[in-house]
Amino acid sequence: MCTGSDIPVYSFADLAESSRQQLEADCFWCFSKLLDGIQDNYTFAQPGIQQRISSLKELVSRIDGELWTFLVIFACLFLRLQRYFMIVHELYSFAPVVDIVILLSKVSKVVK
Repeated sequence: MCTGSDIPVYSFADLAESSRQQLEADCFWCFSKLLDGIQDNYTFAQPGIQQRISSLKELVSRIDGELWTFLVIFACLFLRLQRYFMIVHELYSFAPVVDIVILLSKVSKVVK
């Protein structure tokens, strides 16, 4: 077991110039590779995240059909509820004096 005292400690200033340049080049290469792997996650439309989600969807649907069916139904229900609450919020913010029964009846017609 390594306790940390077994590992030699070097100061950056103690290294030779050629070793420092090599170390800097290695660090830059590693950082560049890290950014290459995650760059698509932080660009417009996030294609990297979309690709990973698509791969995950395919994997789950292939491995566990019942779970996939449940997730699809749950996602549809969640999106409908999200839309419903967004509409209710907009109606409340734009028409606070309108009767609540009229609002809810209009919302239920839009969501269906």
